[in-house]
Amino acid sequence: MEDGRQAEEMETQECGSQQEEAAWIWKQAERDAVAQSTFDAIEGYWKAAEQGDADAQDALGVCYYYGRGIEKDFQRAFELFEKAAEQGNISSQFHLGLCYYCGEGVERNTRKAVRWFERAAKQGHAFAQNNLGTCYINGEGVEKDFKRGIAWYEKAAEQGDVRLQKLLGKLYYLGNINKQVERDVKKAVKWLTMAAEQEDAESQCLLGECYYLGQGVEKDMEKAMEWFEKSALQGNDNAQYNLGVLYEEGFGLDMDKAAKWYRKAAEQGDEEAQYRLASYLMRIAGNSEDVDSAIEWYEKAAERGHLRAKKELRNYYYHMAERYKDLLSDKAVEFLIKLFILLVSAAVLNELDKPFIFLIEFFCIVASSFISRERYRDTESYRIRRDYLRRAAQLGHKRANIKLMIGG
Repeated sequence: MEDGRQAEEMETQECGSQQEEAAWIWKQAERDAVAQSTFDAIEGYWKAAEQGDADAQDALGVCYYYGRGIEKDFQRAFELFEKAAEQGNISSQFHLGLCYYCGEGVERNTRKAVRWFERAAKQGHAFAQNNLGTCYINGEGVEKDFKRGIAWYEKAAEQGDVRLQKLLGKLYYLGNINKQVERDVKKAVKWLTMAAEQEDAESQCLLGECYYLGQGVEKDMEKAMEWFEKSALQGNDNAQYNLGVLYEEGFGLDMDKAAKWYRKAAEQGDEEAQYRLASYLMRIAGNSEDVDSAIEWYEKAAERGHLRAKKELRNYYYHMAERYKDLLSDKAVEFLIKLFILLVSAAVLNELDKPFIFLIEFFCIVASSFISRERYRDTESYRIRRDYLRRAAQLGHKRANIKLMIGG
């Protein structure tokens, strides 16, 4: 298991664009604010809003924005949010910030968006804290300040935002690529634990790694296994791979279980799991079908650039090519050719790497072409051998490539 294998390096852009955050938060507002709205309810909102009720103005504004029981009208939504926000309604202050940021119902103005987000955020509005953090990180409507942005993210995360808990956990686990935030594994464990307890699979996997490596927490293989398994059961391929490693090399020592989890991760495209599964299948192969299955997984891993899988494949293909090598029919001629080469090769080509083996094979192949050309090239074994040599050569096997060129 490699340190940090399942966590990708985090850049500022990972915080996501404000537009994407806004879209997600509008969806939450739709669900939480007026999910039960009906035409009768809207009529009641109107009466209360006309009398200056800020909560009614906010609820009616959301109805207009989403077209809940009434035709969509961004401009009216904006006007209602503005009236309620000026009266101190926190929800409308947040909504008004979104209107300014997205340019819906009003000309886009990120500075005003930040102002309204900040007013709501300071009063504890989690979504406003989240959006304000993104504005600081991206430098939208305010001077870029990564640390201040993270501070607002932390305030929102404390209120249960699992997306931010995971993001902060990853950020502190890895450290920021531009060194704006130093790596702090203890903080990482804190945030990852909060997200993991909310069933976030990626956080569970990373938390398992923390326990496995003793990063930010005392090393505990049982807890590592527990968190990996929770994540793996949700389909996280990194956790599935890690479970396989634990069963193969560390805690458990059960190759059947290791192969089970390798297969699950391999089926999701994890090349290291594909390689390990192939290696295991090759070791236990009892028939040609088992070998074919192992080779299939080696090929999948090799296609994804796995170097060891490529090496295993090219060596396997070359070995198979040698098994199908036809012997010369005339043993005496073959013996004389080999003897001749042994006598002259050292003097003539001693600068070549392994000249004896190369020249012997070269002259045997040439001789076989003259001695029994038709028999040699028309056999099924010859065609199979050439196919294996091609496969080995394509994967970088030098001797296979030479033999192809000289007709071997």
